[in-house]
Amino acid sequence: MLPHFHRRSSPSGSPTRGARRRRRLAVEALEDRRLLAGFTYSGTSLSVGLNAETQLSVTSGGSGNYVLSLSGSDTFTGTDTTGLTGNGLATLTVTNALSLTSVTINNSVDGTTVAFAGSTGSYVDDFTVSLTRITTGIVPAAKFSGNTAFAEAARLSVTAPTITVSSATVSTTTGSLTLAGDTGVAVASAVTGLTITGSTVTTAGGAMTLSGRGGNADDGSLRGIAIVSNSTVKAGDTGSSFPTLNVTGLGGTSSTTGTGSDGVFIDATSSVQSTGSSVVIKGTGGAANDGNRGITVLGTVATGSSNPSSAELSLNGTGGGSGAAAKDNSGVYLASTAKVTSNTASILITGTGGVGTTSTSPPAVSSPGLMLDSPTIAALNNSVTLKADSFTFGSSTAGVFSTNSNLNVYNAKLGQVMRLNATAASQLTRVVAKNIVIGDPANLPVIEQDKAAAGGAIAIGAPSLTVNGSAIRLRADVTNSGTQTWNGPVILGADADAADVQLSASGITLANTVDGAKNLTLLPTGGAVRMEGAVGGTTPLASLWVGPASTVTAVKAIRIDGSATGARADGLTLDAGANGVAMQAAGSSIANCTGNGMRINGSSGSKISGFTLTKNTLAGIQATGVCTGSTITGNKIDGGANGSNGVILDGVTGLALGTASAGNVIGGTKVGIVAKGVETGTSIRSNAILANGTGLSIESASNLTVDANRFIENTQQGIRATGIDTGTTLTRNLIRRSPYGVYLDGAQKLTVGGSGLNNIVAAGTDSVGNVQAASTSSGIFATGILTGTKIISNSIVDNNVGIQLTSARGIVINGGNLLYRNRSHGIVVTGNSLSTTIQRNVIDGALPDGTKAGYGIYLLSATQMLVGGAGAGNAIYSNTVGICATGSLSGSVVYGNSILNNVTGIVISSGTGLIVSINDISGSTASGIVATGINTSTTLTGNAIHHGGNGVVLDGAQYMAVTSNRIHTNRAFGLVARGVSAGTAAVGNTIIANGVNVQTSTAVGGTFQKK
Repeated sequence: MLPHFHRRSSPSGSPTRGARRRRRLAVEALEDRRLLAGFTYSGTSLSVGLNAETQLSVTSGGSGNYVLSLSGSDTFTGTDTTGLTGNGLATLTVTNALSLTSVTINNSVDGTTVAFAGSTGSYVDDFTVSLTRITTGIVPAAKFSGNTAFAEAARLSVTAPTITVSSATVSTTTGSLTLAGDTGVAVASAVTGLTITGSTVTTAGGAMTLSGRGGNADDGSLRGIAIVSNSTVKAGDTGSSFPTLNVTGLGGTSSTTGTGSDGVFIDATSSVQSTGSSVVIKGTGGAANDGNRGITVLGTVATGSSNPSSAELSLNGTGGGSGAAAKDNSGVYLASTAKVTSNTASILITGTGGVGTTSTSPPAVSSPGLMLDSPTIAALNNSVTLKADSFTFGSSTAGVFSTNSNLNVYNAKLGQVMRLNATAASQLTRVVAKNIVIGDPANLPVIEQDKAAAGGAIAIGAPSLTVNGSAIRLRADVTNSGTQTWNGPVILGADADAADVQLSASGITLANTVDGAKNLTLLPTGGAVRMEGAVGGTTPLASLWVGPASTVTAVKAIRIDGSATGARADGLTLDAGANGVAMQAAGSSIANCTGNGMRINGSSGSKISGFTLTKNTLAGIQATGVCTGSTITGNKIDGGANGSNGVILDGVTGLALGTASAGNVIGGTKVGIVAKGVETGTSIRSNAILANGTGLSIESASNLTVDANRFIENTQQGIRATGIDTGTTLTRNLIRRSPYGVYLDGAQKLTVGGSGLNNIVAAGTDSVGNVQAASTSSGIFATGILTGTKIISNSIVDNNVGIQLTSARGIVINGGNLLYRNRSHGIVVTGNSLSTTIQRNVIDGALPDGTKAGYGIYLLSATQMLVGGAGAGNAIYSNTVGICATGSLSGSVVYGNSILNNVTGIVISSGTGLIVSINDISGSTASGIVATGINTSTTLTGNAIHHGGNGVVLDGAQYMAVTSNRIHTNRAFGLVARGVSAGTAAVGNTIIANGVNVQTSTAVGGTFQKK
């Protein structure tokens, strides 16, 4: 049925619609046909324009076959083509021979109607109807009757000043469905924006949006949307897509005494529902007189259970009305027949009252935000929130509300002082509800709890508790097995002798500030903790202890001062199982604690940042236990005069101390970070660890990742590692200006660096990287049993000594370490070096001032080690001495290295038991190899010594063997032997193309080849 329109002359006396119609018919008598609708086809789109008062009927025969028919003698004009005929005809016929994806219908005059009539087949292309009121003529309209079904992803969008769906079925599959009885401005006519009567409007996974705006007229009932007469609006799903069902209505304005212009109206026989998608209904009542409700529900609003993700059922209504005697302009009205239910979604019903005097007693003659006349509101698996500026209730609400979660009803007397004393505690135990609410957040009372000694301790059993107040003074414990929500500033210990406070519940929310120099304990028994206001902002807490929780959120800063009387040793304690912690507000601080500033005993999924931790005696932060997915970033830890440690990681797993994008700043401590125990999944990343004694101490810490940190100006070591550190890695760190960059003291199974993950160790530079020439420093120092420890692909630069190995056994220095500009030595090795290898490294001695470093590798009584290897040699160049070996070197081998462009390639000075084999020694400006002293059991064999000043110089070298070497193309001598050479044999070498191949005339003793 079309909407009813009033017909009357305009104030200026212009002809009525009937007169205009008769005049038009007189003109038509002179014509055979009228060309009142045009069509164009471009690409795959068909556009139809309605250019005069007419009705266009649309039907589908399925498979892309459509018929668009004009009323009366109206005809189309346009260009026919294959699959498209209608030029000069009253019917536009589209067949599937036309390549079509979309149809658009609009108007250029008033008085037009687009009617989707019953169809025998589904629409398979998008249809968009856009009708607007051009001037002040007959209101354009859209209507549906019979079956209108859109298949697959085909979309339907209809916009018109008024839309009527009557005895119809309108549906889409996965395409969107939009019915907008609202063109953005109210029309001056007695219309409802969108009327659905005796009909079904559904999607099977497409988004649905319904909107409507009532007209402005003398009449009442100018509703935005009316869903009546056994109608169903339902949003389905595809199993993976759950688009929100949006219903938005705005009531019109009556110019006289009309009433009942609701934003959205659902009668007792009708429903708005989804299989699991969110349902959002918004309504605003008309702006005049009485009974203009934002939303009126007499029937059903529901969501189902199919959505595996979060969803919401939301009603948000604002009442209208005007006049001193106005009434019944409620934001949301739920009648006794109304059912608002959900399976998995939360329910949020929000109402803002319109014009009228609020009353809480029936009959409902006021204009409350929510008018609840004994409806059924049930959320099987989520929360129900009733939020309004005022409420009116029906005769009974017993058994009306049902939820397995929270029921929040916000209402209280303005200015009431609510004492939580012995009487109140007794009353609270008799309330049957999931959640007990005390105080109205819009009209805040003062909440004041008596001392425990006076019966002020509260224990209410199963219900949850919500408290709203302008001030909430807590003096005793509060215990329940439901949740607690404190909406208002909380003050701990309102008098000097007040005890510390413990809140015990399944979840705790502190929605405003918390102050008081007392110990606050929050025991949510596995539920959630939320602190929305500043904690200790005015008066710092003595301490804060949080027990096992699903989440712990601090929206604003936390301040704790451990110097308060009676304070616990640890400032902030997150007990084992306090998970999901979000404490990230800037300006948080913890100071002066006799134990730890922060102690974390196992907290997963947590984010902690924004803290300044100062002068806490044991540590700024100590963490232990399972902390999977937790991050500590953006904090500053200053030990001051008291702090021994910045951070202690003691057997903590899954924790990120710093992330790739945000680290912590740790300084002024004896040890910046201590890590020990099993640290699987734990990482130390992107932190600035500055001016401590030791930056990081790794003490038998396994499976720890230390990555991309800055260790600067730590006075002892940048990093120190001891014990068995299986799976622990040090990568991409910058370690600068410490006497020792990395100090390995019996650290086993540790990896320092990696391919593409090099650490930069520059111990002998200042904070901006300038070389400190007088600094005595070692980039990496290693001693003790280091089995399984590897130093791989690091940049070790600008130190006095790049790597120093002192009785270091089992360490592997292998795989692309770059040692350059180390002023004295690239690598120094002393003592028992069993199973230690130095392989595939680059040692560059060129210094910034153009001089050369002293030694590439210095072997000082280093036994049982390997420098190089088959296919694993080192590249050693631009040093004064490439390799220097002295002392007992039993079992040590220098093999397969490239020793290039040094002043002297190799110096052996009283080095015994060394094998120097198959090295390539080239470009030595003085000599390739120089040997002096007693070198018992030392052999030079298979080496290539070429293109230098001299090849091999034996200067008083005794008891060594020089054999099978290739000595060639040296500018001066190939082989020189002089001085006491007892026991030395230099035979079987290939010595060619040198300035002088062999010069041994001054050698005393020994055996030498002649050429």
